[in-house]
Amino acid sequence: AGIALLVSGALAPQDAARTYFAAQLVTVTPALGLLVLTQRLPRLLDAAHVLNVVLFLLSMAGMIVVSRGLHGEIALFQAFAMAAAPVSFNLVQTLDFRAVVAVALLYLPALFLNAETHGGFDGSAVWILDWFYVMLTALSLKANRRIEASERLNFLNALRERLRSGAIAADNRRLDELARTDGLTGLPNRRDFDARFAAAMQDGGALAVLVVDIDHFKLYNDALGHPEGDRCLRAVAAAIARGVGEAPN
Repeated sequence: AGIALLVSGALAPQDAARTYFAAQLVTVTPALGLLVLTQRLPRLLDAAHVLNVVLFLLSMAGMIVVSRGLHGEIALFQAFAMAAAPVSFNLVQTLDFRAVVAVALLYLPALFLNAETHGGFDGSAVWILDWFYVMLTALSLKANRRIEASERLNFLNALRERLRSGAIAADNRRLDELARTDGLTGLPNRRDFDARFAAAMQDGGALAVLVVDIDHFKLYNDALGHPEGDRCLRAVAAAIARGVGEAPN
């Protein structure tokens, strides 16, 4: 845009060069500093966001260069219209709020400097422009903050639902395991047998059943008591579990 104004004669060569380099000093230099900062703070910005920030600041510099070559009502209109770019950037970019504030602190001085040094605006117009820039930036930053808070809340709610679903699934598996296991011996019970038997009949597989009779268990149980009888049953069940495994494929 600055080159087009220069070619069209809207800006003199010396004015175009002076304005261009002033805009670069105000916008590009801080942008490069922000780029270095993001290397130390990778959680704030990723590479795509850094590129977007730099391009945004360069576009702001280009709009400032254009505004320097305009005069009268069109210059004032251009000065007000430039506020739309920062507002759009603050609302569209999915940046960390601290990063958006840092970018605002870069472009606001450039807009203030442009309004103060333009030459075509009187004091009241400059004051109104500065107030306009600050108010729109503050409102867009507030909106960005709310959007960020809403996105974080949605993420936490989704994470909570995933964790809750995983916990429910784990509880269901545990309950199913308990329902298929004998509480005393820890061996599969009749419910597990029925399920395995139905699966074997459906798939045509084999199913082995082990029937164990403990000799003189009633006498042992009556003589030593039920607690000792239960310990005996658990000991026998553990021996069976160690000696019996899944059928080989």
